Amino acid sequence: MQLWKKLKNKPFCNDTHFFLIGVLLLLISFRFKIVFIFLAFYLLFIYKKIKMLYPVVIVISIFIVRILLDNLFTIDDLKDYQIRITETDDNGYDAYINFCKVRVSDYEHSYKPGDIICANIKIIDIDEKSYASDFDYELYLKSEGIKYYVEANEQEYIKSSFSIGLIKYNLLAFYKSKLSNDTFDYLSTIVFGQNNLDSSLKDGYSILGISHILAISGLHIMLLFKLLAFLIFKLIGSYKETIPILIITIYVIAIGCPISAFRALLFLYIGQLNKKGSIQYTKLDILSIACMLMLLINPYSIYNRGFMLSYLVSFLIIFMNDFIKTKSKLVENYLSHYLIYFITLPIVISITNYISFFSLLLAPVLTIVVTYIVLPISYLVLVLPFLDFIFKHIFGFINSFVLGLNSASIGVPIMSFNFYTAIIYYILYLILLVMIAKRKGIIRYGVVFILYILVLINFRLINPIAKITFIDVGQGDSAIIELSNNRGIMVVDAFNSFDYLKSIGISKIDYLVLTHSDTDHIKDAIEIIDYFKVEKIICPKYDDGFKEYNPIYVDYNNSFILDDVKIDVLGPIKEYKDKNSNSIVLRFSINDYSFLFTGDMTIEEEMDLIDRYGYILDSDVLKVGHHGSISSSSKEFIEIVSPDYSIISAGRDNIYGHPDKEVYERLSSVSLVLQTINSGNISICIYKNKMWIDTYR
Repeated sequence: MQLWKKLKNKPFCNDTHFFLIGVLLLLISFRFKIVFIFLAFYLLFIYKKIKMLYPVVIVISIFIVRILLDNLFTIDDLKDYQIRITETDDNGYDAYINFCKVRVSDYEHSYKPGDIICANIKIIDIDEKSYASDFDYELYLKSEGIKYYVEANEQEYIKSSFSIGLIKYNLLAFYKSKLSNDTFDYLSTIVFGQNNLDSSLKDGYSILGISHILAISGLHIMLLFKLLAFLIFKLIGSYKETIPILIITIYVIAIGCPISAFRALLFLYIGQLNKKGSIQYTKLDILSIACMLMLLINPYSIYNRGFMLSYLVSFLIIFMNDFIKTKSKLVENYLSHYLIYFITLPIVISITNYISFFSLLLAPVLTIVVTYIVLPISYLVLVLPFLDFIFKHIFGFINSFVLGLNSASIGVPIMSFNFYTAIIYYILYLILLVMIAKRKGIIRYGVVFILYILVLINFRLINPIAKITFIDVGQGDSAIIELSNNRGIMVVDAFNSFDYLKSIGISKIDYLVLTHSDTDHIKDAIEIIDYFKVEKIICPKYDDGFKEYNPIYVDYNNSFILDDVKIDVLGPIKEYKDKNSNSIVLRFSINDYSFLFTGDMTIEEEMDLIDRYGYILDSDVLKVGHHGSISSSSKEFIEIVSPDYSIISAGRDNIYGHPDKEVYERLSSVSLVLQTINSGNISICIYKNKMWIDTYR
């Protein structure tokens, strides 16, 4: 009863951020267990200093119950269900089954929102992440409120019904038929929150540091609200907020409630409570309440990039006047941009892995251009689509300008932030913000903050550990050899490895070795050559699939040097009929630990290697040939190589049955066998005279 009186007598209208911090720590701790320690210390702080432990614990308990409720509604595998479709795209559709939101993989469907079908559902297992900065598709689906990823077999159309999503679907279909591609892409992205921009254009905006403006955001909503309020004032002669809020509400619902737009709508509603009630919410209160309401709807929203960007930027804007006090609008604009740029940097870096100096110089100006030119024109297209003959040239020019800036961009690569480097980054950033607000220690803490970023950019230069990473690329091959202190980098094969290479912040590859020309070894080669500075491309002498690369062709007579490491080419010894037998075979040693890379070498080539080299083939680590196929890894070869570790790169449930059971047992009899299927990325780390294995999973 006393607690209820306390809650009743004090609305906590100026303390809601304490509740939010507790909720955030709780939700993050479910993924990163170490955060439970921070949550415990935070509750102790609340108990000792703020005297609000019970209310905070009650709010946290509500969220625990909310998460547990997710387990009440489930669907079964291989069972018939009635499916109500809510949203569609070229890759499939979102739907509801038994109150569970699902994502259906279907590239050939012809459904639209509101359609109801019956189908047999097969739940698809989503592969785990392969490395720390890898895209987590399962977590992404959860952040979108999607519980299952499924296939729908034996589909049978039942009927159509009304769906809010049908409004957006029909409008997009209408405008797509009326507009040029460039105009439609901007309209669908900015007005409807459906990012259809070309991937190179997305990267361009991200590298320039203004990608957050393009997505449907609080900025759009507030501009629309002010415009509607102004128009209504001109029409009826009085300032009414109810009508524009109602129109904005309908608009946000019709476009599917994108996170930033929904957050801005909550801001409008909660802001109106300030005018109608006795409780006066601060902007921080409104931000905190809106955030908790959204997390209550879907706790996994916390891992959505749009959610994170929206609330980080909103938090900063609330206090911007405390940080920046200047009469110059230009200076204010630049300083505001830099504060926003750095608060979003860890998230943006996970997309671009690049810090552009152009962004630091030009982005504040580009922000004005996008805000006051691109956004208004995009909404103008909505009501004047027949003027596309003008709009398409405007958007075409903007695209050319952004892509031109991107291609001419000068900057530095930077590795993706992991959880711990991001935590340190934001602690330093918050300290810097406090110093800016207090107007003291700005230079000292600013230098510390910049030094930390410089350490991350140049981490490879000071890292004394050599690392050989076998990248989890699925049914294919790719590995990267990184010498200590950034003395040299060699990439062996290039299947599905571009994203990982980009994520570790490298700019130059000394050698790109392509063991043979099968797609599962060279798929990303062109992309890697175009993006990174590749000094030399090494290809096998008896394979004519590399003419476009202008490579150096090698056979067993060759070797090359990576700083102080000699790379011996042991094969191919001669030309074979089987392309796999023509694979490059490499052997090298780092600090007396030896490695043997065998491409897709077959038993025929293995026998020739044994005849020529004998026990010279003995190696500590063997990159197993042909993904563990029965066509490689003969008993004689394994015995003479006698590896301590055998690494198999193969995809889950691949159609070839790799690795072969007999080969696996043969390797297990002499070595520890590690598979990317189970381990994700597999790294062999070497420091002085020590070697150890680091697997992601």
